[in-house]
Amino acid sequence: MAGRVSGDSHLTREMYENQTAAGKGDIVFLVEESVLRNRWKLGMIIEPLTGSDGVTWIVKVRTARGLLIRLSRSLILLEQASVW
Repeated sequence: MAGRVSGDSHLTREMYENQTAAGKGDIVFLVEESVLRNRWKLGMIIEPLTGSDGVTWIVKVRTARGLLIRLSRSLILLEQASVW
């Protein structure tokens, strides 16, 4: 299908290119390829972990069942944290 990014069948190219870096307090879905979308876990980013290249590759996410560490590319941003 046109407009798809290889390996990320759930993201269109526009969504993929326009995503902002994951930030503390953001509400996200945790993408799991073997699980139906309506069963994806909901979480809040506790801490983005930036690599030596300055890019956030891994994040700590709090879910209803505890703390998880996930690749930032396996998250879908639902709502950005408010900045006061």
